[in-house]
Amino acid sequence: MYSKLCVSLALLCLVAAPLICRTVSAEAMKWVDEKGKVHYGDRVPEKYRKSAEPVELQEAPRQGLDEEELKALKRKTSNYEKQVAQQRKAEEREKRKRAKKASLAPVTPPQATRPTREQCRDMHPSKTADRVRCFNETAEQN
Repeated sequence: MYSKLCVSLALLCLVAAPLICRTVSAEAMKWVDEKGKVHYGDRVPEKYRKSAEPVELQEAPRQGLDEEELKALKRKTSNYEKQVAQQRKAEEREKRKRAKKASLAPVTPPQATRPTREQCRDMHPSKTADRVRCFNETAEQN
């Protein structure tokens, strides 16, 4: 059973090979119709066969990157990612260093500024008692 299958497969390959080769090696032809329009194809209409001429096909330009270019690009990308990671780590270290330095620095409460006599007058223009109290507090601090 197995040998019959192998023989059938081999026979199929022998029969199909010429058909496949013919389609791969098909010639491209160029012809001009009666309106002057140029046509290209592998099947020329009967009335243009005498004037048709073969066209040499060129290989299409390569798309994408080959293996070496791809490896080089991956290396560059990897190196860049490493540099970015190192830079981020350095920034984090510097940030922690600054935060530690700031936490060790003595905390000084903000100095409350006392109003001057002129400011007391402006803050309490209509209430004399409030203005006097403000003047007295300012005078005691000086």
